[in-house]
Amino acid sequence: METRVLIYAPTGQDAVLASKILGMAEVNNLIVHSPMELDEQMRAGVGAVLTVEEALSPLALKTIAAFVESQPNWSDLPIVLLTHRGADSPGVRQAILALGNVTLLERPVRTLTLITSLQSVLRAREKQYQVRETDRRKDEFLASLGHELRNPLAPIRTSISLLE
Repeated sequence: METRVLIYAPTGQDAVLASKILGMAEVNNLIVHSPMELDEQMRAGVGAVLTVEEALSPLALKTIAAFVESQPNWSDLPIVLLTHRGADSPGVRQAILALGNVTLLERPVRTLTLITSLQSVLRAREKQYQVRETDRRKDEFLASLGHELRNPLAPIRTSISLLE
Protein backbone atom coordinates (compact mmCIF):
# COMPACT_ATOMS: atom_id res chain seq x y z
CA MET A 1 0.00 0.00 0.00
CA GLU A 2 1.49 3.32 -1.09
CA THR A 3 0.76 6.49 0.87
CA ARG A 4 3.27 8.80 -0.78
CA VAL A 5 2.11 12.06 -2.34
CA LEU A 6 3.75 13.03 -5.63
CA ILE A 7 4.14 16.78 -5.97
CA TYR A 8 4.29 17.52 -9.68
CA ALA A 9 5.89 20.89 -10.33
CA PRO A 10 8.10 21.45 -13.37
CA THR A 11 9.53 24.63 -11.79
CA GLY A 12 9.14 26.87 -8.78
CA GLN A 13 9.78 27.11 -5.09
CA ASP A 14 6.13 26.40 -4.27
CA ALA A 15 6.80 22.66 -4.59
CA VAL A 16 9.67 22.85 -2.10
CA LEU A 17 7.47 24.77 0.34
CA ALA A 18 4.61 22.29 -0.09
CA SER A 19 7.03 19.40 0.43
CA LYS A 20 8.33 20.95 3.66
CA ILE A 21 4.81 21.59 4.94
CA LEU A 22 3.76 18.02 4.17
CA GLY A 23 6.96 16.70 5.72
CA MET A 24 6.22 18.57 8.96
CA ALA A 25 2.76 16.98 8.94
CA GLU A 26 4.46 13.58 8.46
CA VAL A 27 2.98 13.10 4.98
CA ASN A 28 5.46 11.16 2.83
CA ASN A 29 6.05 13.09 -0.41
CA LEU A 30 8.30 13.39 -3.42
CA ILE A 31 8.72 16.26 -5.88
CA VAL A 32 8.82 15.32 -9.57
CA HIS A 33 9.68 17.78 -12.32
CA SER A 34 8.88 16.13 -15.65
CA PRO A 35 5.99 14.14 -17.12
CA MET A 36 8.38 11.22 -17.67
CA GLU A 37 9.46 11.24 -14.02
CA LEU A 38 5.82 11.62 -12.97
CA ASP A 39 4.83 8.55 -14.99
CA GLU A 40 7.73 6.53 -13.60
CA GLN A 41 6.87 7.41 -9.99
CA MET A 42 3.13 6.81 -10.45
CA ARG A 43 3.90 3.32 -11.78
CA ALA A 44 6.19 2.70 -8.79
CA GLY A 45 3.24 3.38 -6.48
CA VAL A 46 1.53 6.52 -5.31
CA GLY A 47 -1.16 7.52 -2.86
CA ALA A 48 -2.07 10.84 -4.48
CA VAL A 49 -0.79 13.50 -6.87
CA LEU A 50 -0.61 17.18 -5.88
CA THR A 51 -0.11 19.76 -8.61
CA VAL A 52 -1.05 23.24 -9.74
CA GLU A 53 -3.12 24.06 -12.80
CA GLU A 54 -0.18 25.83 -14.48
CA ALA A 55 1.84 22.60 -14.38
CA LEU A 56 -0.75 20.65 -16.36
CA SER A 57 0.71 20.98 -19.82
CA PRO A 58 -0.92 18.86 -22.51
CA LEU A 59 1.84 16.24 -22.06
CA ALA A 60 1.47 16.18 -18.25
CA LEU A 61 -2.31 15.92 -18.51
CA LYS A 62 -1.99 13.12 -21.07
CA THR A 63 0.53 11.29 -18.84
CA ILE A 64 -1.70 11.39 -15.76
CA ALA A 65 -4.83 10.57 -17.77
CA ALA A 66 -3.12 7.53 -19.34
CA PHE A 67 -2.12 6.27 -15.90
CA VAL A 68 -5.63 6.84 -14.51
CA GLU A 69 -7.13 4.99 -17.49
CA SER A 70 -4.78 2.03 -17.03
CA GLN A 71 -5.62 1.53 -13.34
CA PRO A 72 -7.32 -1.68 -12.24
CA ASN A 73 -11.03 -1.48 -11.34
CA TRP A 74 -10.39 -1.20 -7.60
CA SER A 75 -8.08 1.79 -8.02
CA ASP A 76 -9.02 5.48 -8.29
CA LEU A 77 -5.90 7.66 -7.94
CA PRO A 78 -6.77 10.95 -6.20
CA ILE A 79 -5.47 14.15 -7.80
CA VAL A 80 -5.37 17.34 -5.72
CA LEU A 81 -5.26 20.35 -8.03
CA LEU A 82 -4.44 23.82 -6.74
CA THR A 83 -6.17 26.48 -8.86
CA HIS A 84 -6.42 30.25 -9.04
CA ARG A 85 -10.00 30.43 -10.31
CA GLY A 86 -11.56 27.14 -9.27
CA ALA A 87 -13.20 25.23 -12.11
CA ASP A 88 -13.61 28.38 -14.23
CA SER A 89 -10.53 27.90 -16.37
CA PRO A 90 -10.67 25.66 -19.46
CA GLY A 91 -7.54 23.80 -18.30
CA VAL A 92 -9.12 22.88 -14.98
CA ARG A 93 -12.36 21.77 -16.63
CA GLN A 94 -10.32 19.61 -19.02
CA ALA A 95 -8.39 18.11 -16.09
CA ILE A 96 -11.62 17.28 -14.24
CA LEU A 97 -13.00 15.50 -17.30
CA ALA A 98 -9.78 13.62 -18.08
CA LEU A 99 -8.66 12.66 -14.58
CA GLY A 100 -11.83 11.78 -12.71
CA ASN A 101 -10.97 11.81 -9.00
CA VAL A 102 -9.93 15.47 -8.74
CA THR A 103 -10.10 17.61 -5.61
CA LEU A 104 -9.87 21.34 -6.35
CA LEU A 105 -8.37 23.73 -3.83
CA GLU A 106 -8.32 27.44 -4.66
CA ARG A 107 -5.15 29.35 -3.96
CA PRO A 108 -4.09 30.82 -1.71
CA VAL A 109 -4.81 27.67 0.26
CA ARG A 110 -4.48 27.52 4.01
CA THR A 111 -1.84 25.11 5.25
CA LEU A 112 -4.31 23.18 7.39
CA THR A 113 -6.71 22.85 4.43
CA LEU A 114 -3.94 21.42 2.24
CA ILE A 115 -2.77 18.96 4.89
CA THR A 116 -6.24 17.73 5.86
CA SER A 117 -7.30 17.41 2.21
CA LEU A 118 -4.27 15.28 1.42
CA GLN A 119 -4.72 13.19 4.56
CA SER A 120 -8.34 12.62 3.56
CA VAL A 121 -7.52 11.47 0.03
CA LEU A 122 -4.75 9.24 1.38
CA ARG A 123 -7.21 7.60 3.81
CA ALA A 124 -9.59 6.99 0.90
CA ARG A 125 -6.69 5.52 -1.11
CA GLU A 126 -5.83 3.24 1.82
CA LYS A 127 -9.44 1.99 1.82
CA GLN A 128 -9.06 1.15 -1.90
CA TYR A 129 -6.05 -1.01 -1.08
CA GLN A 130 -7.97 -2.69 1.75
CA VAL A 131 -10.85 -3.50 -0.62
CA ARG A 132 -8.37 -4.93 -3.11
CA GLU A 133 -6.81 -7.13 -0.42
CA THR A 134 -10.21 -8.32 0.80
CA ASP A 135 -11.21 -9.16 -2.76
CA ARG A 136 -7.94 -11.05 -3.30
CA ARG A 137 -8.48 -13.07 -0.12
CA LYS A 138 -12.07 -13.86 -1.12
CA ASP A 139 -10.91 -15.11 -4.53
CA GLU A 140 -8.20 -17.19 -2.88
CA PHE A 141 -10.73 -18.71 -0.45
CA LEU A 142 -13.22 -19.53 -3.22
CA ALA A 143 -10.49 -21.15 -5.33
CA SER A 144 -9.40 -23.26 -2.35
CA LEU A 145 -12.99 -24.16 -1.53
CA GLY A 146 -13.68 -25.12 -5.13
CA HIS A 147 -10.59 -27.33 -5.19
CA GLU A 148 -11.49 -29.02 -1.90
CA LEU A 149 -15.06 -29.69 -3.04
CA ARG A 150 -13.95 -31.15 -6.37
CA ASN A 151 -11.65 -33.70 -4.75
CA PRO A 152 -14.30 -35.55 -2.65
CA LEU A 153 -16.88 -35.30 -5.42
CA ALA A 154 -14.74 -37.20 -7.93
CA PRO A 155 -14.80 -40.54 -6.01
CA ILE A 156 -18.50 -40.06 -5.25
CA ARG A 157 -19.24 -39.57 -8.96
CA THR A 158 -17.14 -42.62 -9.82
CA SER A 159 -18.95 -44.72 -7.19
CA ILE A 160 -22.34 -43.61 -8.51
CA SER A 161 -21.41 -44.47 -12.08
CA LEU A 162 -20.19 -47.93 -10.96
CA LEU A 163 -23.36 -48.54 -9.00
CA GLU A 164 -25.49 -47.68 -12.02
